[in-house]
Amino acid sequence: MLAIVRVTQQHRGMSTAALSGNKLLLAQRPGKQEEVDKAVLEADGVLKRDISDKAVLAAWDAASQKWKTLAANVAAGSLTSAESTARH
Repeated sequence: MLAIVRVTQQHRGMSTAALSGNKLLLAQRPGKQEEVDKAVLEADGVLKRDISDKAVLAAWDAASQKWKTLAANVAAGSLTSAESTARH
């Protein structure tokens, strides 16, 4: 989970800068998104293998879906930098 937090924070910063017009970070942001996607996928496997609490799994599924939506919105440039920061 710590890995998800770390790379999501990095993605948040890159997204804010990219959505504010920073061309260098705009180019680098997709790679960071891939890192977050990988960390989420790895955590998903561990949680679904090791956790049996349905409420925990439901919360995880909701958070995972929110990430996918956020990542798609950032990639499409459909958020302001402030909206992106708030949703991260």
